[in-house]
Amino acid sequence: MKQLAFLCFFALNLSAAFAQTGNPDNIIGTWRSEDGELLMRIEKVGGQFQGRLVWLRGDCNGKMSLDEKNPDTLMRKLPLKGNKII
Repeated sequence: MKQLAFLCFFALNLSAAFAQTGNPDNIIGTWRSEDGELLMRIEKVGGQFQGRLVWLRGDCNGKMSLDEKNPDTLMRKLPLKGNKII
């Protein structure tokens, strides 16, 4: 029984180690959130990845969603769409 537990533990840790070895550039592209509420474009700028909102479901009614919860009061008037958030 101890051998089986050790084998399971070893296999899980081994698979986690190999999961990290992929190409980081594989995240580049346009991604939809799990709930389908937004699309985000991931790009590589210099040596860093950046993510920008390209579509929000709330914008479908013709009114752009604003950055209402931003601590900077001047930024609250800017639309969320197009903002760099990653």
